[in-house]
Amino acid sequence: MDSKSDDIEMYVENMLNELKGKMQNLSNNLLSKVDNMEKSLDELEHTMLSFSNKSDG
Repeated sequence: MDSKSDDIEMYVENMLNELKGKMQNLSNNLLSKVDNMEKSLDELEHTMLSFSNKSDG
């Protein structure tokens, strides 16, 4: 291969690695937000059940 092909290959490889890293960060952030949302919904459900039980009794 000539130098130009090597440069293009290296450039593409670097871009793909950068994209892979960004996608992994995006995935991690999204999963973290979903986990936080799940915890918040669990707390809300618990609170609503607590109020419901108080009004029944």
